[in-house]
Amino acid sequence: MCVPAAFVALSGGTMTAGTAATLAAVSQVGLIVGGTMMSINAQRQAAAYQQMQYAAQQKAYKDQADAAELQTLMDENDRKRKYLAQISQNRALLSISGTTVDSASNRAFFAAGKEVVKRDLQKIKLMGTEKRLAALYGKQQAGLAASAAGSSAKAGIYATAGRGLMSSYGAVKELKPKWFEV
Repeated sequence: MCVPAAFVALSGGTMTAGTAATLAAVSQVGLIVGGTMMSINAQRQAAAYQQMQYAAQQKAYKDQADAAELQTLMDENDRKRKYLAQISQNRALLSISGTTVDSASNRAFFAAGKEVVKRDLQKIKLMGTEKRLAALYGKQQAGLAASAAGSSAKAGIYATAGRGLMSSYGAVKELKPKWFEV
């Protein structure tokens, strides 16, 4: 706390008590404002850092969703390749046995295989979609958290500024300079 007597002593006794009180109040307010501004800047930097973290998290979730989509396509293509290889192998085995490809039993056999592949492809797509949606949900949550952090930071800055103003008011009121009439 700045004391008016210190200003009088520093001036060599040439300063009046009113002027000393004014200087003390101004210096006290200056210290409070300076501390408040430093606190606000620190809060802004912390909020900016937090926003960067959430943006990185959103990007990671988006990349995860894209990777899930690509993995699903690769799994589907792999299953289709296996199916085509099985068909070729089964046709070769049937030709060795002397059965015709147009027989009813062969058509039923190949139709059953085709249904299995369709179900497998549906499962692969559903699992891939589930993974992708989970990642997109994470991205959305990170966006909401970033928005909430921004609002919280603003509220904190306003609260800090308000506390600084109230501290300044208290310091000026306590010293009661002539220009401060309450």
